[in-house]
Amino acid sequence: MLRSARLSLVSAGVLVLALGALATSLRASPSPTAPVMVKDIDGHSFPLFGPDAPATVLLFVTMDCPITNSYMPEINRIVTTYTPKKVAFFAVYSDPSLSRSAIREHAAEFGLHMPVIADNAHLLVRKAGATINPEVAVFAAGGRMVYRGRIDDWYVDLGQRRTAPTRHYLRNALDEVLAGQPVAIAQVPPVGCSIAP
Repeated sequence: MLRSARLSLVSAGVLVLALGALATSLRASPSPTAPVMVKDIDGHSFPLFGPDAPATVLLFVTMDCPITNSYMPEINRIVTTYTPKKVAFFAVYSDPSLSRSAIREHAAEFGLHMPVIADNAHLLVRKAGATINPEVAVFAAGGRMVYRGRIDDWYVDLGQRRTAPTRHYLRNALDEVLAGQPVAIAQVPPVGCSIAP
């Protein structure tokens, strides 16, 4: 009798400990609807997939890639066109060797008007599966990736480009998302400089 009473007390104690650990775990982990937050190079926090943004674009760039730099005017035109439609843009500098001051200077030189992120730990690179600068990843509301790849087909290959692009993959993907349609072309291999490990 005494032994069974002891076993009951031990079982009850184990159950209380297990429930306590579960409650602590639930408090510590973010809720499924908690926004994913990112910080720009100036320390400002932004929701990666904001509640009002129908689409979020991660633009993977670096400062010493000629192809990246040649795309900066088109990137700025796209941002100017789609920001009024509430599309969120983030310039993600993927080279971990770059200092924040060098990134800030480069972004200012090319007139980037969007949050600028130093992805030193490659958290966003891994999230998007990005491998090249420049490369873009488009996420629909809620964080589902719907397009990854090149901005357009201006560059045919390294050192080879058309006089003007004939296909505008990023613009088309954004237009389709904004129209509530599935993205027809979900991935196009990018042309550019490899993302440093």
